[in-house]
Amino acid sequence: MNTDTCSAYLLQRIRCIISLPDEQLVATGTDFLFPTASTVASTLNFAMVFLLIYPEVQTKMQQEMDTVVGRDRLPTLDDRARSVETSVLIKNIIRNIAVLT
Repeated sequence: MNTDTCSAYLLQRIRCIISLPDEQLVATGTDFLFPTASTVASTLNFAMVFLLIYPEVQTKMQQEMDTVVGRDRLPTLDDRARSVETSVLIKNIIRNIAVLT
C-alpha cells in the first residue's frame, strides 16, 4: 500500500480529526492490492499474445537474455541495464495496453 496513504490514515487516527474504523483501512488496502493483481495478469497475457504474433521479437529477446543472463541462472535487477531490447519491449507492451484500454 502507498506509504503516504498509510501515513495520512494513521495521522488522522492519532490526531482524532476523523474517526476512521479499521474496516476502512482494510477496504483501502484491498483497493490498492487487487487491481494490481489483475493489471499484472492482463499485462502478462498481452505480452504472451504479442510474442506469439511476432515470433521475431521473441527470438530477439531470447537472444538478448541468453547473452546478458545466460542459461545457468535467473535474471536479476542488475541485468536490467544491459537488457535494452527487453526493456524497450516491456515499455512498448505497457504503452500499448494503455492505448487499448
